[in-house]
Amino acid sequence: MGGSLGALMSGMILVIPTLMMSMVCSALLFLLFRKTRGLERSVRIKAYGKQLAYALVLSAAISGSAILLAAGLGGLNIPAAPIFLFLWPASFFIMALFVGAFDLALPPGILVIIVCFAFGMSSAMFAYEMLPVFWQHWVYPWVPQRFMGDGIRSIIYMNAAPWNNSSLPLLLTEAIGLVMLAIATLIPARKRVDPDTKTI
Repeated sequence: MGGSLGALMSGMILVIPTLMMSMVCSALLFLLFRKTRGLERSVRIKAYGKQLAYALVLSAAISGSAILLAAGLGGLNIPAAPIFLFLWPASFFIMALFVGAFDLALPPGILVIIVCFAFGMSSAMFAYEMLPVFWQHWVYPWVPQRFMGDGIRSIIYMNAAPWNNSSLPLLLTEAIGLVMLAIATLIPARKRVDPDTKTI
């Protein structure tokens, strides 16, 4: 499948499942470690490290699942290996952002996910010229889905490497999440450590 339809389908079948699975896994990781909120700093740092370790493993599963959906259900003929190597860190970077937002403050964390999902999907599926003026000027320059879509298309149509021009902006997305995690560790403890939560 090639041409503009192929570009549209690659955005829909690869980017959308990757983002949605990353969102769900990030929420589950937050729920798994939510009892560490407000505990001693050392406990929270250990929990945040485990969240990122789990995210690294889950993002690999997410990348593989998205490719299976695209090849199996979507019928796309895509270079699986380079796309996997691109989507794996992309998913991890986005999960780091979401987990960081959740751990820092829950209501704003949910808002981060809503904004990314609501504003970013059209940027992944459509070329810049096809977007409304508002999206071109205020949404397209920063949404992660835009860079995921661009990276996938560059691999499919221009034989780009897995680490390409779209990877660095996604890495900056992770950096924002890590900054939020760092800030979360600075919040003073509000209660004593429960011995049961130390084992998380």
